[in-house]
Amino acid sequence: MKISIESELPCDQVSTDLLAIGVFFENAPITQGHIGMLDWRLNGFLSKIILKTQFKRQWMEQALIPCPYRLRAKSVLLLGLGERQEFSTSRQAQYLIEVLKASKKLKLSHVCLSIENLGMSEAEIRSCLEKAKAQFSHLQEFTLLPSMKDAVQ
Repeated sequence: MKISIESELPCDQVSTDLLAIGVFFENAPITQGHIGMLDWRLNGFLSKIILKTQFKRQWMEQALIPCPYRLRAKSVLLLGLGERQEFSTSRQAQYLIEVLKASKKLKLSHVCLSIENLGMSEAEIRSCLEKAKAQFSHLQEFTLLPSMKDAVQ
């Protein structure tokens, strides 16, 4: 599995099978960062499902959203991260494993993960991915998206 960092392109321009983004309970309204950019590109669709409480952002709640032509990702996976203060080191590792499990279940070969606001370093993520590499041999590429420089306001 090739692990890379994409810092040149905004999240809506990254070509991938799955773009995974963690969403804390406190992320409302979603107007900043990667999720804010995606919500804008999807004409407020993500805000609508959160406001209508179809996606409550509880720990490990998942919403898979097929992407229209406006994004280069084929699908977006929202993962609920619960309350920010409960997001511990063990939950960080579990979050990464859940993204990998979803990609395996969907039989995808390229996953892009937003690491914005997770409190995890690139080294910690790489270490976790290296440990899980054997279980997830289906993945050819795993791309990390650091924080956006120009968040949607």
